[in-house]
Amino acid sequence: MKLEALTVALRPRTAWEACELGMALVRRNAGAIWKPWLLVTLPLLVLLNAAGWALDLLWLSGLLMWWLKPWFDRIPLYVISRAVFGETPTPRQTVRAALRWGGRWWLPYLTWRRLGPARPLYLPVDLLEGGDSGEARQRRAALGAPVYGVCSLLTLVCANFELVMILGLVFAGIMFVPFDYLPDTFKSLWDAFLEQPHWMNALFNALAWIAASLIEPFYVGAGFGLYLNRRTEIEGWDIEIVFRRLRARLSAAAAPALLALCVGVGLGAWLPQAMAQSGADRSAQFEGGDAPAADRETDEARIERQARERGEAVAAQMRREAEAAARDAAGAVSEDATGEETVTEDAASEEPASEEAQDDASYEEEDAPSFPSVPIRGPGEKAADQPSTLDGLYGPARSDDRSLRNAVEQAMKDPTVAPKQKQTVWKSRAEADKPKTERRRDSRDFDGFKGLSGGLATGLELALWGVVALVVGALLFSMGRWLGWFRGGAFEEEPAPGELRNAALAEPEPLPDDIPTAIRRLWHGGRARDALALMYRAAVESMAQRAQVTLVPGATEAQCLRASRKLPLAEDRDAFARAVRVWQYAAYAQTLPGGDDFDDLVALLSRRFGWAA
Repeated sequence: MKLEALTVALRPRTAWEACELGMALVRRNAGAIWKPWLLVTLPLLVLLNAAGWALDLLWLSGLLMWWLKPWFDRIPLYVISRAVFGETPTPRQTVRAALRWGGRWWLPYLTWRRLGPARPLYLPVDLLEGGDSGEARQRRAALGAPVYGVCSLLTLVCANFELVMILGLVFAGIMFVPFDYLPDTFKSLWDAFLEQPHWMNALFNALAWIAASLIEPFYVGAGFGLYLNRRTEIEGWDIEIVFRRLRARLSAAAAPALLALCVGVGLGAWLPQAMAQSGADRSAQFEGGDAPAADRETDEARIERQARERGEAVAAQMRREAEAAARDAAGAVSEDATGEETVTEDAASEEPASEEAQDDASYEEEDAPSFPSVPIRGPGEKAADQPSTLDGLYGPARSDDRSLRNAVEQAMKDPTVAPKQKQTVWKSRAEADKPKTERRRDSRDFDGFKGLSGGLATGLELALWGVVALVVGALLFSMGRWLGWFRGGAFEEEPAPGELRNAALAEPEPLPDDIPTAIRRLWHGGRARDALALMYRAAVESMAQRAQVTLVPGATEAQCLRASRKLPLAEDRDAFARAVRVWQYAAYAQTLPGGDDFDDLVALLSRRFGWAA
């Protein structure tokens, strides 16, 4: 596994953030996922529905498509599990893998694990890690236990989204039905739902497949995001990636440094030999007398300078030894005065110590570091603050740790490490200069205000409860008046029916014998609305007579249009619909037709319904 090739930024995330990460991977690789998904699922949908239609078991076809979801889930998992490492497979590779990848896990996920709520999380564990049954069981327990509830809720949410998607597609189709046809459409759909014809089952199977095709890849992607997040938390993938990238960067920088070191070593080995060869050549020139006089004088001056420098170095060394001996003698006298040591004459007359002994004594007295002592406490004593021992141990060799302190401070500012943050706010100078006693007094005043506000809130709550009690009491007191409304008015006697009166209904005026001439006379006489009303009334009566239907009194235009569907000829139906539309424009929109259009409509109705001219 090449962690450094990951195309996502790994960090510890919450469970829902991990789900969003997986869905983002699905959106990024949408083409690589849905192309093989359609190539695999669509032919299978057609094949199962054809077999169900032939066997009269279309409901079983839909059930099988739903039951095979775990087998389809391998397609988006195969794509995103490789795309996350920068190796997006082609649709051909994905389809080929869908036929054989993870074959040994088909039986569990199509039987006892089919209804498991943590299926999107367990699929990557079983299909990607490739362990045996025991190892896979342990890995599922380790990875899935902390996020099992989130995964179950994710399953419930996605199932509800599929249901909403199916209902949305159904209502989206109903939106295109004209309003006048909605009652008949709903009645036909209800009858079809009760009868369950083949086309209804096939349509439902197609809608369920569309909803699953839209939601299922995101469901699998969310489970894969949870899987990545759990492995990051357990195995520290984010830290390992940082170290791998650091190693790669240092390895790239080490090659030039190694080359420079080799060149330096080679030059160090070659330069002394070259200088020695140059000196030997020059000496040979001096011995042969070939060197010029100026070069010989320069060499003599250099030799004299080197001799002088050696003499000065020897003198300085002797002075240092003399000073060391003087310090030794002063230390011996001081020890005699304090009584710590006794120097005898024999010891004083002894020969000077060797050079090695003098060096050891010089180290012990001058160069040896003085280690700080820690006092011993008694059983009842408290530990006092002790100074830092780092300066005593390391002295001036102690290195500056400012960079380390800065790095630690920056790390502690990370909200994932230290959730608490220190914020600096501006305050007025008067409040900042106020003494602590006044601040405490102010806090006590604020506590008193809180007590007052709490008492006021309690009083308001009691008042509200009193209002509720009054309302309930009023309802109970007046129960005899309103309870009958919920029981069909049982407490009130129905009034006795009054005296029946009979009256003759006004008969509508009969249609004229020459309907087209009467309509045109009204139109040319300036009574356009009366002309359109007569035309509409004559068209309705002619339609009812020819369709052999009986219209209720006061039938609306929509009811008349529905009744006109029983006309045997389509030309008659179109002519009647045109007449109704012209009448509606005039009656409700105050829009009259043109003269030519009106004459053409009257002539058309006369021909279709046989009006005498």
